[in-house]
Amino acid sequence: MAIDGTTLAVADTAASETALGRVRARPDKGPTGCPLVRLAVLVEAGIHVIVDAVVDSYRVKERVLVEGLAPSLGPGMLVLGDRGLVSTCSPSPSQVRA
Repeated sequence: MAIDGTTLAVADTAASETALGRVRARPDKGPTGCPLVRLAVLVEAGIHVIVDAVVDSYRVKERVLVEGLAPSLGPGMLVLGDRGLVSTCSPSPSQVRA
């Protein structure tokens, strides 16, 4: 299994902008491009099947979204994550089995 995140552009509509907001390149500049969503997925690494996904506004950090994947993780499951997720996905000592 693997966990990773990405961003996706969504339809440039008033509803999308209301729900998701827009990215600002700089605080003194206006919004840029289409509204974005941030997506975190749990994927079966061998056959690339998405097992679970969490989607939210671009403003929500990937590390926060990954916490929403926790219910899909089971005992003894080997999960790979990219370097940005190490501190988020690190198991507590009670979760590690020798």
